[in-house]
Formats: sequence, structure tokens, C-alpha cells
Amino acid sequence: MKKQRTQKELDSIRLSWTLDDKGAILWKRKHVGGKIGDAVGLSKVRGNHRICLLHIDGKCSSFVESNVVWFLRFGEWPGHEIDHIDRDPTNNRVENLRMRSE
Repeated sequence: MKKQRTQKELDSIRLSWTLDDKGAILWKRKHVGGKIGDAVGLSKVRGNHRICLLHIDGKCSSFVESNVVWFLRFGEWPGHEIDHIDRDPTNNRVENLRMRSE
């Protein structure tokens, strides 16, 4: 079962991040150590899937990159696992993502 996100988390993502035309997540507000338009820092924590970190109310929350890309493109948090068509979990271009039906 996928982790459901709170409305506060989703609002924070929407206010903080945007997508470029290649599916990269960019900052759309100033942040510690950076500026608007910078790429969001990513780390590989869960298997080969990259993780984005965002501070919300003083707490660091982690999000799987493909879920964030899906949310920013389609406006809803994925209810099922996101599948990478080419099987490359680092290729998060919107056209390479699809939601698994379970």
C-alpha cells in the first residue's frame, strides 16, 4: 500500500517545486543555500529510486522522485506504485511513467 500524503505536504510540494520540460524537479522559491530555478537535490535511498527532501514545519519529509513528478504533472498523488516503462528508476520523464493498477 502506498503512503498517503497529507494536504499540508502536497501544498508544500506545489508551493516549493515545479517541473522543467525534461521532468526535472526545480525550486520555485528561494531555499537555504540556493535560488529559484535550482534543481532539487536528490539521493538514492530506496533501492535505485531517487528521493527528494523537503522541510515542512521544521521536519524533513522524503518523497520518491517519480511520485513527485507524477503529482506535479497530473495534480494528484499516485494511488498506486509508479512504473517506469523503460525499467530505469532514474528516468522520471513524464512519458516514461505509468501508474500500476492493482
